[in-house]
Amino acid sequence: MKEFKDLFHRSFDEFQYSPEEIEDSGLGVRQANKRIDKHDSTAQWRAQYGRMDFDATELLFRVLDLQSEKDVFVDIGHGIGNTVLQAAYVHQCEARGIEVIEARNIVALALQVQMNDDRKYQIGKVNF
Repeated sequence: MKEFKDLFHRSFDEFQYSPEEIEDSGLGVRQANKRIDKHDSTAQWRAQYGRMDFDATELLFRVLDLQSEKDVFVDIGHGIGNTVLQAAYVHQCEARGIEVIEARNIVALALQVQMNDDRKYQIGKVNF
């Protein structure tokens, strides 16, 4: 778990912004909390964003009894992708994320690329 946290934060160092700075920037990560852009979704008008703490996520994975290759973890509304990446990196399971807000998905994909470039251990399959 410590390795994942370090990798996550190192990846944001490469972006030269913290997760909080990216979330609060003009990229639109939190913008949909108030109103969704028409090109993101016509079926709903809001998409609340909030990032789960690493330790709280681990507690969730323990409750789910998330185990390696035999499980597939799906996060609907994955935000910047940290929960999906944590499932794949820490538990080596297949992890998938679905997100209607384009800006959030762009950050998740960039984070995945950065973490893959920097990783030193095996991970499960990740799909955003």
